[in-house]
Formats: sequence, C-alpha cells, structure tokens
Amino acid sequence: MRKKWSIVFIVAGILSLVFGCLSLTAEKQEKGRTVANASPKKEESDQKVTLKLQTVNPEKTPTKPEQQEAKTSKDGNSQTNSQTNSQNKNILSSAKVASSNESKKRVAYLTFDDGPNTNTMRLLGILDQYHVKATFFMLNYNMLGQQKAVKKMANEGFGIGCHGVTHQVSKFYHSPASAYGEMKTCLATMKDITHKTSIMIRTPYGSVPYMTPPFMKIMDQHGYHLWDWNVDSLDWKFLNGPKTAQYTISQIAALKNRGITPVILMHDKSTTSDAVPAIIRYLKANGYDIKALTNTLTPLNFRNHHQL
Repeated sequence: MRKKWSIVFIVAGILSLVFGCLSLTAEKQEKGRTVANASPKKEESDQKVTLKLQTVNPEKTPTKPEQQEAKTSKDGNSQTNSQTNSQNKNILSSAKVASSNESKKRVAYLTFDDGPNTNTMRLLGILDQYHVKATFFMLNYNMLGQQKAVKKMANEGFGIGCHGVTHQVSKFYHSPASAYGEMKTCLATMKDITHKTSIMIRTPYGSVPYMTPPFMKIMDQHGYHLWDWNVDSLDWKFLNGPKTAQYTISQIAALKNRGITPVILMHDKSTTSDAVPAIIRYLKANGYDIKALTNTLTPLNFRNHHQL
C-alpha cells in the first residue's frame, strides 16, 4: 500500500513540474509578443518626431542654396521691373513724339476777301510778325489800286486768288459766261501785276446757292479751283476784333475735335486785323501750321465737300 501511494506522489510531482514548465514558457511567449507589439509604436512615434523636425526646420532656417535661390529670384524680379520701367518710358517717349508729330501735321488756312486796300499792308505786317502765310482773294480794281501790296504777297509766298470784278450778285451771276468773264479778267490783272499765274478763285458770297451746275461746269472747263470755307469769322457782322477772335476760335476748336482742317473766311478790314493776332496764337498753341493755299491743292467748296 505504501508503495502504491509513493508511486502516486511521484507521478503528481512529475505532473506538477511539467505544468510549471509549460506555464513559464507561455509567460515568456506572452511577454515576447507584448514587446514585439510595443516596438513598432515606439518606432512610429520616433518617425513622426523626425518628420516634424524635418518639416519645421527648413522654414525657420533656410539652407544656403535656398537663400541663394531666393536672392536670385528677388534680383530677377528687380531686373524684370527695371526692364519693364524702361520699356514703359520708351513707350511714353514714343507716344510723346507721335503726339508731337501729329500736332505738326495739323494745318490751318487763313483767307481774306475783298482786298487789297489801305489796311492790307498792316495786315501783311501782322502776318510777317508771326511768320505765317495767308491767302488773299482779291477784287480786280482793288489790285490795280494797291499794286505794291499785291506784289509783296506774290514775292513773299502768300497765296493769291481772285474774287471777281464787281462783287454784285446781279452782274456776276447774270449767266455762267458773265461769271467766267469776271474771273478771267481778274486773274489776267493779277498776272500782269505779279507775273505769276493763279487758278484759285472764290466767288462772291460763296458757291451756294448761286454756283449752280452750269456755273460750276464753265469754271471747271477753264481749270479754275473754286474755294469756299468751313469757318466763317463773321467779321463783317461783328466789326470788332475781340468778338471776331472769340467766335472764330470757337469754330476752329469744334473742327479740331473732329479732325477737320480749318479754312477760315475773313475780310481785309481793320477790325479783322485786330482779331488776327489772337487767332494765330490759338492756332500755334494747338499745333497748327498756318499755310497759304496753292494751285496744287484740291479745293474745298460747298459743292464737293472735299476735306483737306
């Protein structure tokens, strides 16, 4: 019986030993798994810290190559801005030159009817003072009485043309033949005095309404250039220098806004001469070159509406 219980105790001890070893092995395995699971978390945390540092540091402290790049970019922008400013200056300069050239291309024509007379030499003196040329449409008998003034006009580059003989509607416009006859006589007198040929005419009171197609046809057949105007000074009405100047300038300004060359109608009168300096100063201040009409220009008149 004792021997039997001894065997039982021995077997129990062996079993206890076996279970103890198995328990110890399981505990170690559990710990190993715990450590293995814990290691990636720590590594992941370390990686986050490293990434964070790498992200923040370049912003706070750029490396030298980055600093150089930033400087180069800044210098490049500076050079670009400098080039742009230079280009803008060139454009503005070109615009000023273009504007100046455009101003120089403006032309105005001063024309005077009914002379010459005792006032004409004074008027010519004013025009000389301002270094401008004008055009005179003269009457036949007045030229004969003021030959010195007519010769001065012709010799000094003023425009010369004819305004007829009688300046009377009933006589001049009696027929196309009578109108042509007056202009033929007047132009012949002018050539006798000046030894220069002109084909420029201005009919009394303008081409409308009296110069109907038959009248125009006979003038065209003889090669005459009929001139009207697009600025009427009304000097014959005002008989006052300042009023004439003010009214004339207002009309010139209206044409300037429309880009139209002014052909200005005035008369050879003393009160008109009083207005001329202010008109010339306005024209010059606004870039006009004041010229005389010539035989080669296509005439402006109320019939053809030609613009210079």
